[in-house]
Amino acid sequence: MSLGQYNGWISESWLDRDQKARLGWIPPETEPDRSGNLFDHFRARAKPHVPRPGEAVRLALDWPAEARVKSLRLRIQTDEYAPWIEVAVPESAAPPESIPVGNFDRPTPISWRIDAALEDGQSVELWGYFQVRSEPNVNPQPLGPRRELLPPPPSAPPAEGSPTAQ
Repeated sequence: MSLGQYNGWISESWLDRDQKARLGWIPPETEPDRSGNLFDHFRARAKPHVPRPGEAVRLALDWPAEARVKSLRLRIQTDEYAPWIEVAVPESAAPPESIPVGNFDRPTPISWRIDAALEDGQSVELWGYFQVRSEPNVNPQPLGPRRELLPPPPSAPPAEGSPTAQ
């Protein structure tokens, strides 16, 4: 896939017919029908794309035609070392057009994972990322240095009368 044209999700990457032919691909006699394929049609995009602190964020969802939702799960993470947080998703067999992610009180990176399963057995997991920014051209900054990256604290001299104070 090093010659693939990435256009967003991996399901949106492609090799053109000439590239495929050079790799030894033989085209099928008829093109497969992918109109109901969850992997090809399910997408989730943050709205707004670059939210500001305090602004409500939703994931806009695209589904294949006639999709019937069995389960939908959303998790977010606001720091590389933070735990994944489960976000409540309303249950419904009808595919929702969007689901709420939340409001964020400060500039921060947001990683998200969404798992979707359909009644017909198809399932997919998408991973995504966006940034909450105070200004569109200013990246969020870490809250502080990681504890494991700080120099060790200076050791205190032994207390008077302790066995190591001699």
